Amino acid sequence: RGLEMLTYRVIPFTPFAGVVEWVNDTVELRQCVNGCHMRHGKEGDYTPEHCRRKMDEVHADHNKVVARYAGKDTVDARNKVSASAAKVRDRFEDVCAHYRPCLHNFFLETQATPAAWSVGVSSFNRSAAASSIV
Repeated sequence: RGLEMLTYRVIPFTPFAGVVEWVNDTVELRQCVNGCHMRHGKEGDYTPEHCRRKMDEVHADHNKVVARYAGKDTVDARNKVSASAAKVRDRFEDVCAHYRPCLHNFFLETQATPAAWSVGVSSFNRSAAASSIV
């Protein structure tokens, strides 16, 4: 399958922080996705910051509800937590509807030929799969 897990040296600053060695010719995933959204987004699409704010707000509210009813095993408590979780799910679905997938555009923009596109997508998929396993 050609799965690889690359390892890099880390220069430690503290027991909890360090810097990974520089890897040439790489682009941060967030930079790819945000750039694609800016170039290919449609009117009414949310910005990444707007998505984050919307999700942070609903998670904060949900965490308050969960904390308020923690340890209470009543029908009312379960209903309140369940309703709050439904709000989180609804907000997530709203964000997904206004922040569409666009990573495929990155490969179309950066790979000059169909063969290069195929290699780029395959390499990305293999590295994403390998790092997801770890």
